[in-house]
Amino acid sequence: MVSNTSVLPDENILLKYPHSCYFDTCRDITSSVTSLLSSKQWQKLHVTTYKGKRKQLELASASKAPPMKVISATELGRIGRIPKRTKNNSLHAVKALDVVVEHGSCAAKRPGAVLVFVSHRWLSPHADSSQADADDRRGSKARALVEWAKWFKWALKVGERVSGLPTGELTSHCKEVYFWIDQACVNQDDPAPHMAALPVYAACSHLTLCYHTHDYDGRAWCQVERMISYVYCSTGDMLPVVRQGFLNKNQSVAQVERWVVPDPKHGKLTVEEDRGVILELREVALESQIFSCPRVYIRFFTRDWLTTLLWGSLCCACCGLCAMIASRPLKLNQTKVTAFILK
Repeated sequence: MVSNTSVLPDENILLKYPHSCYFDTCRDITSSVTSLLSSKQWQKLHVTTYKGKRKQLELASASKAPPMKVISATELGRIGRIPKRTKNNSLHAVKALDVVVEHGSCAAKRPGAVLVFVSHRWLSPHADSSQADADDRRGSKARALVEWAKWFKWALKVGERVSGLPTGELTSHCKEVYFWIDQACVNQDDPAPHMAALPVYAACSHLTLCYHTHDYDGRAWCQVERMISYVYCSTGDMLPVVRQGFLNKNQSVAQVERWVVPDPKHGKLTVEEDRGVILELREVALESQIFSCPRVYIRFFTRDWLTTLLWGSLCCACCGLCAMIASRPLKLNQTKVTAFILK
């Protein structure tokens, strides 16, 4: 049975971090997001299709979470930097639902827009958010993301055998890549509501991209992003990885590694007040049952009438075994994802 129970902030977290802006403003958002992600309506969506992805974003927009916004690789390349979204400046970020509708469906009823959740370490951190920047002065991260988007379109066309990256059910007719990246898509004047909505942003993305730097692994927010992606994103058990200076040469994946999903509880933070947010998102992720065996069974074996008929003619035990293999329980510091590293 699917539970609709909402996960609210743990009392101990509230006592330890009483002044966190997250808890002052975001209890309703946390409750709304967790209720949505655990609902039967959400669980039954087949998000690899255009229709399913559109419905997913419509449900997310109808929740109390701020609408998911994204920035296109084309726009990122045009301006040559990662823009900072504020209350008075949100020109570059557009609603994810709008771009999915705009690009429509392609071959095999797949969406023409691919949404990518970016996990990264800010290259110019500062305790004063107005002084911090996700990129360096040269815009090296923005360039690498643009180059990766070009590579990814090529990888979709040539397939896993050539590129080395499993593309699953994504279409080879991708029209545009859109990034969810916090600096460009979160209101930096009031980030707390967006923090509460991180799980739904990851769930609405097609995949997560890791921009890896030397200090990435130890940062609490990077750890949270990987954890949230594993728990909520349909492709969260695979992680494309790109590094500074990446250039698209239509190259194959250079290295495949198994990375542990870390526990963000003791990760490093620039602003220690964020610890309360980290702990709350950790609790939400640990409570999630989205990719539990029963829900994987429902999502896969009922995605269309032909699949239901085909698998219904087989024994239930066989179907259950397949669902068990595809399920993704979260055990922090033990669960592993497959990292596909580009050089």
